[in-house]
Amino acid sequence: MSAKGVAFPLAFVIVILQVAIIVLVVAANTGNAKLSRIINAYSAYESEASALVSGASVLNGTSTTYVNQQNKENVGPLMGYVSEIRNHPERRAAAIAEHFDGYADVGTEAKRHIRQAEEAAQGMYEIQMHAIALMLSAHPSSDPALTGFALPPLTEQEEAMTADEKAEALLNATAYTERMGTVSNNVTNCVEALRDEAGKKIERSTKNIRAMRIALLGTTVAFSALLISSFLVIFFKLISPLDRFVRGIAADRALDEKTGLYEVRRLADSYNALLRRRESLETVLRFAAETDQLTNLPNRYRFEQYFYESGKSGYSLAFLVFDVNRLKEINDKKGHLAGDELIRNAAECIGECFGVPGESNCFRIGGDEFAAIVKRIPRAEIERRIALFSERQKEMGISVAAGLAYAEEIGESDFRELFLKADRNMYSDKMRAHSEMDKALG
Repeated sequence: MSAKGVAFPLAFVIVILQVAIIVLVVAANTGNAKLSRIINAYSAYESEASALVSGASVLNGTSTTYVNQQNKENVGPLMGYVSEIRNHPERRAAAIAEHFDGYADVGTEAKRHIRQAEEAAQGMYEIQMHAIALMLSAHPSSDPALTGFALPPLTEQEEAMTADEKAEALLNATAYTERMGTVSNNVTNCVEALRDEAGKKIERSTKNIRAMRIALLGTTVAFSALLISSFLVIFFKLISPLDRFVRGIAADRALDEKTGLYEVRRLADSYNALLRRRESLETVLRFAAETDQLTNLPNRYRFEQYFYESGKSGYSLAFLVFDVNRLKEINDKKGHLAGDELIRNAAECIGECFGVPGESNCFRIGGDEFAAIVKRIPRAEIERRIALFSERQKEMGISVAAGLAYAEEIGESDFRELFLKADRNMYSDKMRAHSEMDKALG
């Protein structure tokens, strides 16, 4: 799993979910707005349909009062009738029916009932106007408010009727009463049809809004889960490994190459490769710093470390110091290559006789000086090795002075005393060897 392989699909999914959330929010808001429009529109339709009944009732009441009153000369009710017609044209049945015909969202059933109510109301209006015309023919009025109020013409027969006959004609209201019932019933049916239509549309809109809200909730939950998952992936695959890497680097440890994203593992692999190269280089440098290049024996720096560590160990040990005899003479007479060969042979002889398998206990500590530290070996074995060392010198044609000191002979004194004692014994042996060689050369 790489960061690129995670980041691009993750960003794509996040963008898709964000777009989906925005679309669903807009859709839900649009659905709510549509639902509000449906409720408001159908509420207005009901009010308008009910206004048809209200208008018809006002005309019915004022005209009936005018016709049936005792004082036939009182035109007050007639003035109310005229005012309703002139001041409230929106409550006229024809206007309302025309409005309903233009409403695209109103069903045919509601429109049919409004049209039937309009026809009945128009019939009532004609009867009312005819009745008012009969009343005014029997009881004329000069009220200026009636100026311009158009009435239907009377027939010659109606003109010839007496006042009582005219009153009887007004009381013949069977058709009129039936029309009033028709208006009321059709308006009621229209309102019921409107409510049924609104209920169905509201139910559909509510279902759509509920579905969008559920989808929005699911998308939001998915978006939240994706964010949490992304955080967990980033934390466990990036932040946590990098934190461990920081601690590992500070502690100079190798890093885990199997944890985290691909890039994190590559980083660990690169660092570990650098660490291995550094360790390899350190090994080379350490070897160069601690090893004598001519003899491949540990040098004086390593000798001092080993010497100090051995002094703290508490082991029984023997300490030997060596010095190659007549090295300067060989260098002067035969050259430095011969001197180097003599030093290598001396190192080989010392390592062969006093070296301990698995330990680097023989050292070149100077130009012609060597040392050996032998631990946990009995004195008898040390004496045997010294005898072997003398034999090997003769076989190899070299002469090396040696000085020996045992740690127990020093007691509680400083460990450096051991070196000094061995060094003194080595110089005694060197003087003896030089004396013997001088006598032999005689």
